[in-house]
Amino acid sequence: MTLKNELIKVLERQGADFVKFVDISNLSKDQNKHYPVAILMGIILSKEYLKKVSDTQDYMMNLIQNNQLAVFVVADSAIQTAMENEQCDL
Repeated sequence: MTLKNELIKVLERQGADFVKFVDISNLSKDQNKHYPVAILMGIILSKEYLKKVSDTQDYMMNLIQNNQLAVFVVADSAIQTAMENEQCDL
């Protein structure tokens, strides 16, 4: 299994509805931080959820203050190390 496919499976298991890889090698080194590829991921939000958010003042701040917001962070150095060990392009 390629590193790309493995990463997609992990992100989908974590709830990502879509995962896309974008070539950013043509951007300046300041913009792309010396990475050739950007990884975009996201979830599909329902109309009901979007309405709730838009109708509630400070919705996100309330989630943060009540520790109800889950944030997943993947260290870019870990991805870089994995790519170097696999010696493959995403």
